[in-house]
Amino acid sequence: MIIPLIIDKNGLEIEELFRVSWDEAGGLQKLLTGPPMTSIRDDHNRDMEPVTAPYRFRVSEQGNKIAILCNDPIFVPGKFGNLEFLLYDTQNKRISKTAVPLNDSRFEKLEIIDFLIDENSMLYLLSRFYTKEKTITNRLQLVTPGGTPAWEIEWDTGAGITVRNDSLSGKCTAIIKATENHLLIQSEEAGKTAIFKINIKTGNAERWGSIDNTDLKIFADDKLSMRYISFIKGANNRAYIEYNPEKDKKLIQYAGPEIYAALAFPVAIDIHNNIYCVEGFSLSCIGSALHLKWVLPVNNIIPGSGYLLASLYNENAKDLIIYKWGANGTLAETTHVNLNMPGIRLGRLLGLTNADDFVIETYRENNKQVLLYNRATEKLEELSAKTLTKKFRLQAAATWQVDKMGNIYLPVAGDEALHIIKIAEPL
Repeated sequence: MIIPLIIDKNGLEIEELFRVSWDEAGGLQKLLTGPPMTSIRDDHNRDMEPVTAPYRFRVSEQGNKIAILCNDPIFVPGKFGNLEFLLYDTQNKRISKTAVPLNDSRFEKLEIIDFLIDENSMLYLLSRFYTKEKTITNRLQLVTPGGTPAWEIEWDTGAGITVRNDSLSGKCTAIIKATENHLLIQSEEAGKTAIFKINIKTGNAERWGSIDNTDLKIFADDKLSMRYISFIKGANNRAYIEYNPEKDKKLIQYAGPEIYAALAFPVAIDIHNNIYCVEGFSLSCIGSALHLKWVLPVNNIIPGSGYLLASLYNENAKDLIIYKWGANGTLAETTHVNLNMPGIRLGRLLGLTNADDFVIETYRENNKQVLLYNRATEKLEELSAKTLTKKFRLQAAATWQVDKMGNIYLPVAGDEALHIIKIAEPL
């Protein structure tokens, strides 16, 4: 099967939407985590240099608002007073911050399960707290732009016992969708996935639907039909399922062999009911009739001065392809860097020198090697330790976001800032 790549498609528009500087007033604290992982297992000589932690962010359905979780408890151990979000208004190009108070002596550990931002900058926050007594409390909050919870609901799980609050129960797993009047969330209990509908104005909840398995990523269209991917044991196949909770009816479409693997990790649907799935640094768009529309494979993005670079490694040809988009967001040029050398198994554009030459990261057998590609001579050279470089790292595709119209948002961590890159709806 010929895979339709869109990275070099004519008319594809890509731009840096905004950037947030590290550790400046109104910016982001730079959080670090362990060494980076590659798609190739390397136990013998792993890069031990800490890298920037992945930042979780959400985009509103219309793409007008973006919320970035600043101090994810995964990377900020211990207790802290506020959970901070950086908010960006794409229309007014304005950055602000919201702090959600977390002072609560009952809890020992906090986990942010999911969050969502709507077009009015209202945050929906789903979290889980752990106590010394090994009990688990789920909390759902509606938070105003000023950080004040308009309402919150709690329900406890633990030791196989569920304490209900109104009709909410089970282990909370995700926020599905917010409408003008309702919020939909999902929860797991006794081997099933429950769907709850919450009145946004009052916080009152009702059980709205149930699915007979777990570990699902559920989406909802504008008519509030649920859509999800599930493995059907009886058919030994993955299926794209449309579920109407009010009528308790399901429409099941089974995957063909050409898209079976691509359906493993769904992350979003759009207004056309296309489903978006990820793997590593690749995003696939699959039509509602279960045909592969396109694949976006990119292993790094470099925001330059008035332009953007993206790299893609062709393993079969040992060819690193570097694409350049101009200030108008359209593809300006393509560079091929021959990496056909003994032992090379992976390559990507890592950054730029002050002279705008390419810094290329390669993996040769069990060793990482960083090379310089001189754009004037079109030759690979050793990178001198004295050469000043600007490095960037694209977060894995599992953190990318897709809005209702099919626009794609990618986070890139640089030495000086976090960059949010937008790829205009490519259909």
